[in-house]
Amino acid sequence: KRGESVLINAASSGIGVASLQIARWIGAKPVIGSSRTPSKLPVLTPYGLETGIDASLATWSDAVLEATRGNGVDVVIDSVGADVLGGNLRCMGVRGRLVSVGRLGAQRGEIDLDRVAAQRLKIIGVTFRTRTLEERIACVQRVAADLLEPLSTGEINPVVDRTFPMEEIAKAHDHMETNSHIGKLVLTMR
Repeated sequence: KRGESVLINAASSGIGVASLQIARWIGAKPVIGSSRTPSKLPVLTPYGLETGIDASLATWSDAVLEATRGNGVDVVIDSVGADVLGGNLRCMGVRGRLVSVGRLGAQRGEIDLDRVAAQRLKIIGVTFRTRTLEERIACVQRVAADLLEPLSTGEINPVVDRTFPMEEIAKAHDHMETNSHIGKLVLTMR
């Protein structure tokens, strides 16, 4: 919501860059993003990043708290998973929401249930794999209602790092493994 603070883990990923743009468009403040590759963070400013956090540092969650003047973030958009779960919980504000959209790092982690209870935190899992067709249609309709206008005006744009012909899928995978891309890698059909 407008005025809420947000932390976007793996901010240079496709989901991360889209989340940055959506947060900026909604009016989130501050828009914080993390990356284990700090050189990527300055490149994300045009997409809405206000504060970049080096997630390779053990103190990254303290940096998030500092950026929110000790209040913690209202929303975490997490596509990393268990590798950052503890840090995410530490830097969330009272009644914060963690939205788990991916598990690039690890699927299983420990949760400090006392922290979850004391701060009244919510952990929200997101996937399309287990949704019915009706639920998928409803999601697409909601996204269209909320985001079609900024997409049509160019306030939000898909960010494609590189395209690869389908025949070069191995090269695309190799490029992805370098972790040097910003946004999505796209496979094309001839």
